[in-house]
Amino acid sequence: IELEADLLCEMNDWLKRTEGASVDERREFMQESLNKMVAIVHQGGISPEDASRAIHGCAAMLGLQLAEDIPETTLIVTGMRFSVTKEDVRDAFKKFGEIE
Repeated sequence: IELEADLLCEMNDWLKRTEGASVDERREFMQESLNKMVAIVHQGGISPEDASRAIHGCAAMLGLQLAEDIPETTLIVTGMRFSVTKEDVRDAFKKFGEIE
């Protein structure tokens, strides 16, 4: 889950830095991200299913066309203190519904 979160946060940061990026710029960044994720899968750092979900989430964030719509269940929380744990975040958001 950490690698997925890292990729989504990297994507979010890139989108903030390059507001108004062209489709070609977004595709290029997506390709770089995809290449990194494939390497991590080959090294056994993440399962292909988890990598696919993260890449699809990134493509959706970039506004790129997807073969199938994916559920919009990803939430990115930024600006937290380093002392905040995963359990703290789960506790804070569980009142909004099931957390996968």
